[in-house]
Amino acid sequence: MNWWELFHYDEVSGKLFSNDTGEEVGTLSSKGNTIYLQFYIDKVCYLVHRVVWEMHNGAIPSGMVIDHDDRNGLNNRLENLNLKTIQSNAKNSRLSKRNTT
Repeated sequence: MNWWELFHYDEVSGKLFSNDTGEEVGTLSSKGNTIYLQFYIDKVCYLVHRVVWEMHNGAIPSGMVIDHDDRNGLNNRLENLNLKTIQSNAKNSRLSKRNTT
């Protein structure tokens, strides 16, 4: 999908805006302990940080994820987003609240 046709990206704020309405794109969603921004097109859910990455770098390869360096899922500034393997991303995650060791 050509994301640039639908959205424009503010590099300073890291926010994504609709080209049609000018409004910021995304509603809050949580996965585990992290909060992200998501939106729907034709009943398909997209995560804002993944769209921002693809706008600047192309499609995300299979088996890879986009990691927020500062662990803030709402900070979608390009310099905060990095392509990582699923395994290396898991090393960057916080310990579970249920971890007692």
